[in-house]
Amino acid sequence: MKTFLRDVGRVWAATSVVTLAVFCAYPADPEWKVGHANVRITPETPVPMAGYASRTKPFEKVEQDIYAKALALEDRQGNRAVLVTTDLIGISRAVAEPVCQRIQDKTKLVRSRILLSSSHAHSAPILSLEERTEAGVAP
Repeated sequence: MKTFLRDVGRVWAATSVVTLAVFCAYPADPEWKVGHANVRITPETPVPMAGYASRTKPFEKVEQDIYAKALALEDRQGNRAVLVTTDLIGISRAVAEPVCQRIQDKTKLVRSRILLSSSHAHSAPILSLEERTEAGVAP
């Protein structure tokens, strides 16, 4: 249960980064306003890893931190969009849609102005909203 809550917390932390980036945009030049932010999303405890079906146990140590990063853009007419990228293998629709909904609720952006992407890292944890068992493997 603690791992599940931590994963959900990281998703919400990333959403908060996006919100901060959108509302703290600063003028880069007269044509555009740009805001950016990042948040460390490295798990604190071992969790299952993505990328290879042969992986049957959680990671043993962290070699490098992973991040979620947001870039918010606004043009002279006030049109805004946000790009969020993560150091993960991917983001499932089950995770992406609640994140996008929260961004929409906090920023009033329409869904078509929100882009989530991932670096497709095979050395990153599996991202899931499902609770995991003690061994770190999804039930």
